[in-house]
Amino acid sequence: MLKIHQFQSDSNRKLTPSHPPPSNPRAAAAAKTPGATEPKKRGRPPSTSASVQSTGKKPKRSSTFADLTFYLSGFGRDESASLAELISRNGGVVESQIPDPAAPAPFTPSPPAGAPCTDPDPAEYTRVVTPAAGRTLKCLYASAIGAPLVTPAWVKESVKALKALSPGSTPPGSIISRGSHHGRIHRGEGPDNGGGARLFAGLALALSGDDGFHKQFGALLTHAGATIVDSNELIDDDEEEANRCDLVVVQESALERKGFKGSTLRRAAERHGVPCVWHPWAVESLLAGDQQGADGFLAVK
Repeated sequence: MLKIHQFQSDSNRKLTPSHPPPSNPRAAAAAKTPGATEPKKRGRPPSTSASVQSTGKKPKRSSTFADLTFYLSGFGRDESASLAELISRNGGVVESQIPDPAAPAPFTPSPPAGAPCTDPDPAEYTRVVTPAAGRTLKCLYASAIGAPLVTPAWVKESVKALKALSPGSTPPGSIISRGSHHGRIHRGEGPDNGGGARLFAGLALALSGDDGFHKQFGALLTHAGATIVDSNELIDDDEEEANRCDLVVVQESALERKGFKGSTLRRAAERHGVPCVWHPWAVESLLAGDQQGADGFLAVK
């Protein structure tokens, strides 16, 4: 029959258990022996946290992607979060939106000894990670500035190698586009942002579309070297502005398809002899790395 141990106390003593002496002679002797330990108890070992049990240790951190900025495109929420965590843990920075063209570079790498100080070329510190090349804003941004398009495999192989792999040392299929100033070219003496003339350098473009189109596509075209002019000045018959406007780029949407032909901007462009093209003209030009002819994209024929 189990005995219930009760605790007794009084004002002069600590709480002490009241129970009969041990019946096991060895246990009694061990209790009297200085430095003796209690007999080991059988049972399950103490539980540990799930993360320690599964991995044994915390994930390692490194500076593999130090000074690199990443943009993720074409992934689901979970895969995107996993990639962002991997990149951040290894020193990279993950941005959710393409940068404002007017914003300063996130950092300025130190030039080699004796070399002149110049603005950093975004193509050198930017990587766009995507499962496949597409017409997303971030993939087009890579084309605009000449940055590499890479797959998640490139990220993981770089982490294993403890360095951002070059195209020559990367497993086949891990790099979709090497970049290498793919966005540079061909014509004009426009702004170079530290990396030479861009595809639309020397072009002055007016935009027609919703607010998001003006903000996002305008930023993309600016990164590609274009100068965005105020369409209102074209409408107001500002001769100086009209004379330097090369094209009106129109958002190809149901709303613009329905309303642009009768708009005041279209009439002003026609009056000043400025061609109007749907925005896929710029998209296809960026993907091809060469300015496409406007005839196949005319918004007004």
